[in-house]
Amino acid sequence: MGSLNEPKDNKRVNQDARKLAPITRALTELNMSNEKKLLTYLASKGKPFAEVVVIPKEGEDIHRITDILDSLADDIAAEICPAYFQFDEDNLVYELRLDATKESLLREFGWHLEREKYYDTKEDSGQYPDAYAWKELNKPQFYPAALQGRIERMGLTQPGRGDNGSEDNVQYEQ
Repeated sequence: MGSLNEPKDNKRVNQDARKLAPITRALTELNMSNEKKLLTYLASKGKPFAEVVVIPKEGEDIHRITDILDSLADDIAAEICPAYFQFDEDNLVYELRLDATKESLLREFGWHLEREKYYDTKEDSGQYPDAYAWKELNKPQFYPAALQGRIERMGLTQPGRGDNGSEDNVQYEQ
């Protein structure tokens, strides 16, 4: 039940995540539109978000799929952005990504995620804090009616840009 990108060297990943945390928080705040006040609020409380890459089926309009996903709920933000991997500098590749809470992914897609500790501070006598990543307990089970038959697949990127590496202690009701 892996993700699209699994951490290889936990200590190095944790060190990199700590260095990037302020940048990640700033990017997350910049990407949250005024319409996504719930996500902005949850980010300010330290809630980690899952970053999801969505691959539409061949021939589907990525802009329309993005609009549908973004309008699902206030705890999901969808956008089209440059892909992490570019194969040709002359032809920029774009992809659809979501920043979402675990609660929204369960509610909208039947996709159950939980936080799993992948770095324990006891390993370095407390030099670095505990770090967590998302663990998939299943794959998306269903799609909202407007997306039926339009998505090829969805997968996590780890760590996502809205994932601060913390345990998920922020509870809310949508």
